[in-house]
Amino acid sequence: MMVMLERQGISVATAMTRLAIAVPIVVSILVWHERPNLWQTAGLVLTFVAILLFDTGANGRLPRDLWQAVWPLAGCFLTAGGSRLSQKAFAELCVGAERPLYLAAWFGSAGLVALGVLIARRMHPTREDLLLGAALGLVNIASLFCIVTALEQVSAIVFFPAASVASLVLVIALAAWWWKEQLAARTRWGLALACRVLILVNLGG
Repeated sequence: MMVMLERQGISVATAMTRLAIAVPIVVSILVWHERPNLWQTAGLVLTFVAILLFDTGANGRLPRDLWQAVWPLAGCFLTAGGSRLSQKAFAELCVGAERPLYLAAWFGSAGLVALGVLIARRMHPTREDLLLGAALGLVNIASLFCIVTALEQVSAIVFFPAASVASLVLVIALAAWWWKEQLAARTRWGLALACRVLILVNLGG
């Protein structure tokens, strides 16, 4: 994700992670036998179209080496997809009383990895870094708590496309307004299509 942010900006990087909604949706269909209706199926197809429209590469330069160009995309897809799949699996396989333990394991693992990186690179965060990180951590905990709660009431087929595209729309809007990222015409078309996808994936849910 960090490599994508450096190369192409937050809009394209976020679009690539949102494409990973395919992972829990496919698993939900194959393992938990969830079935989308016709409108939701159309919404899923258009979700991929909308997200792919954002991947223009206009905000950065991709290296000539094909592997160097592909591995950040694959990494975003696999890690984001695995993250969403673990949330769905928890909602399906675990009891609600285990949610605090799940959240502790989730963020505890991330904290240990981050600590290892800091030690290996001999980095010394400032107090401002720690305060900002703590604020982001609280937001992430609240987000994950809401996701797990929602998955207990709404099928993954409806939830993941709606949540992913909605957050993508928000990120792209903030990127254009706050960080002044320039959106190509193709990206703007993708944003408009994403809004329509939100309606389709919720029809019949």
